[in-house]
Amino acid sequence: MYFDVAAKTFKNETIDADKIAFVAADKNVLWAELKTLSDKICDTFKKANVPAGSPVLVYGDKEAFFLAAILSCYRMNLPFIPVNNSLPVKRLKKIIEQTQSQVMVVASEDVPVLHTPLVIKNDFSIQKEGAINFSATINAAYILFTSGSSGEPKGVIIANENIASFTKWFVNKFPVNKDTIFINQANFLFDISLADFFGTLQTGGTAIFNTTEITGNANLFYERINKYKGTYWNSTPSFIVRCLADKDFNSKNLPSITHFVLSGE
Repeated sequence: MYFDVAAKTFKNETIDADKIAFVAADKNVLWAELKTLSDKICDTFKKANVPAGSPVLVYGDKEAFFLAAILSCYRMNLPFIPVNNSLPVKRLKKIIEQTQSQVMVVASEDVPVLHTPLVIKNDFSIQKEGAINFSATINAAYILFTSGSSGEPKGVIIANENIASFTKWFVNKFPVNKDTIFINQANFLFDISLADFFGTLQTGGTAIFNTTEITGNANLFYERINKYKGTYWNSTPSFIVRCLADKDFNSKNLPSITHFVLSGE
């Protein structure tokens, strides 16, 4: 089993459905479980009558529900906007205002009160908090907000065609396949994270998703890499520079890693 990114559908070919798809922050998700979870979230969007093109905030930090919600948005042609508790409430509210988002999917328990008219929780419940206006629709895969280091943060619209084209190029040009075990470092607020996400979906491989708390604890981070035999390292240059200062960051302690890819920044 794998997910055809361009066709936006699961394919039952060669990959064991009982293989781990995502090592999420809270639990492991098998390929069969990922499909079931995503199907259920898609059904929840339908029950809530969320029309295609409606921007959806997905709030969380690499939990299984967060990852499945992003996939579900992509399948349903709902531009997703990944956000988490590293962003100040003021900025979150600004993002809602700029995108006119009517829907927020909540994967975490610590979500601030943001007053989107429609909230879908990680128990699939639908909570309405006001009048809903779905007039603002966007033909896009997702919206990524810049850091704002040079001024006001701006929403960058990434088209579905961009995702399909990038994924096709990525799996053809890079040494990734169904046996690849991606080691994710980057926050979903940054584009680099989506190579791990969509690369895993397209190849039928596995991705180990690590929160900032995990990557900030070298012992815990290395333990997860070794436990799941991560093979494909993908991070920013500054992150690996930090790791290289650690004497325990070596091939003896991390024998499963076969490729390092540095990007971003």
